[in-house]
Amino acid sequence: MRGQSLVGKVGVVVTAVRGGERPGEIRVVVQGVPHHYLAFAAQPVPPGAHVLVVHFRGARQVDVEPWSPMPGDQRPGRSRRADALPFKIVTGHGTYVVPVFSKVSRLTLAMQEATVT
Repeated sequence: MRGQSLVGKVGVVVTAVRGGERPGEIRVVVQGVPHHYLAFAAQPVPPGAHVLVVHFRGARQVDVEPWSPMPGDQRPGRSRRADALPFKIVTGHGTYVVPVFSKVSRLTLAMQEATVT
């Protein structure tokens, strides 16, 4: 995992981040694969809390800040229950899906001209 692609990712604290120069451990899931990093924060962060990666120090070390996920956000590394979705996700397995058509409103990008005085 490249360092620049970590900045802005949300992870979960595995081992408490004690604050200052005393690191803890976080888990960041990227494309379904969990990655573990030493994490530093200005203030202590307890295990299980969400954190935002704000800086990559190199050598699997990152700076983090506490992060509060939005109510609809998934926890990293956990998938949402399939029956909670308003649609079915079909991936491979030879499933044929019949397209369903509905009313479509068309939006045009026709240029409109006006004289401004």
